[in-house]
Amino acid sequence: MTADVFTNGHSHRIARECGCIAESWEHSDDFLTWTFKIRDGIKFHDGTVCDAPAIARAWKYTQEASSAYITNNNIESWEATDANTLVLKLGAPCPYLLQALSGNPLMPVSPTALDLYGIGDNRAAVGTGPYYIESYTSGVKIVLKANPDYYLEEKMPSIETVNLTFIKDQNTITMALLNGDIDAARLGSVQQYYNVVDGGYTGRIVRTRGGPNPLWLNPKKAEILQTFEVRVALDRFLDYHAINQIIADGMGVVQDSIWPAGTPGYVKSDMYYYDPKEGNELLAKVGYTPADMVFEVVAPDFAKDDFTAIQDQLTKAGVEISIEIIEAEANFTYLRNGDWTIQVGSNGYSSTGPYIPWGYILKEGCMIKQCWQDVYDPELYQTMLDEYDKMSTASTWAEMLVHANQLTKYMQDDMAALAGYQKPGFVAFNRDFKGVVFTSDNIYLQAYYLYK
Repeated sequence: MTADVFTNGHSHRIARECGCIAESWEHSDDFLTWTFKIRDGIKFHDGTVCDAPAIARAWKYTQEASSAYITNNNIESWEATDANTLVLKLGAPCPYLLQALSGNPLMPVSPTALDLYGIGDNRAAVGTGPYYIESYTSGVKIVLKANPDYYLEEKMPSIETVNLTFIKDQNTITMALLNGDIDAARLGSVQQYYNVVDGGYTGRIVRTRGGPNPLWLNPKKAEILQTFEVRVALDRFLDYHAINQIIADGMGVVQDSIWPAGTPGYVKSDMYYYDPKEGNELLAKVGYTPADMVFEVVAPDFAKDDFTAIQDQLTKAGVEISIEIIEAEANFTYLRNGDWTIQVGSNGYSSTGPYIPWGYILKEGCMIKQCWQDVYDPELYQTMLDEYDKMSTASTWAEMLVHANQLTKYMQDDMAALAGYQKPGFVAFNRDFKGVVFTSDNIYLQAYYLYK
């Protein structure tokens, strides 16, 4: 069968949960030493035994690729003490260590493949999961094959072959779905959803929620944004209910936080609302008019509709905003250099990782700096750095969340990021397939649940 998819002293506390590779683990009372027992009989797809020494060696490559993958989780060292035991030493507790170990950066791949191909070659992507990569054509297609030797019975794959095809053009995806050329696709817009429905699609279409869509401001690039009243006025000129109606036909959710309601990082704020009269009054209070607000925005092509709607709202208020559209591939470099003025969207946020964005956006030298309090309020910035340290060294998840939420509150109270709206998400799938399960935040297909 084939699916074509678009696409503590000396006492220890022992965890009852089991992972995929580790069958059990325990930590010291001070949370600084973690001991993982690796299952017997696991092999990477190339036949290399996946034991503790292999994982330790694979992580050396991970550290070489980006030391932040290690240091962001407070890991100072790791050692395979025998074939089945991997011991981690932390410099400080890490409340999200288990979540980090389940994420892509720390998932071990075959050290044999890494020796052969190196860290920059996709052919080194040789894991232990229920599917393996049979072939890969860059930017075109990935063919996954079921792993007949997978070691977890509850995740044994039923579909023999999964073809993941990269199609950028939405019209092409729509026609492929309607013609039955592909079995599943993530739909990129509300318009595409209607095109598929109106085209008589006979499969299932699941409507879910996409990621958060806050508006980040760069007061370093646009100096006028260093004034608090100007940042507030910008929010008052944006009617997100109208934007939601225009772009998402009202199917999105207008937010009162930079993170979506119902997620662990959500902190409700009463600071966000549409009131252009109040916006003008705030500007007048600090000696400005809307005409003094001039923004040049560079936006990736996938966010064109969002910025066009924002431009329309601000133009009505008398704010001048020009937009240059660039390809998505160039967007990261542009943001990394800090040359942007306004940005839509989030970096790394998920329900299981409310701590993740702060590592990406807060500190000097971070991946994409979005917190610019150091430019106009150094005291607040230092307070946020201190809060980040408390978050990343907390002993428990609950304690970590208190500090992560406080960082959100600092940003929201400072109006350094504006709440936007949460877009709807859509997934179309052939009715012949059952067990269609997607992760909640990014709508990634969990292929091992599929059957026909």
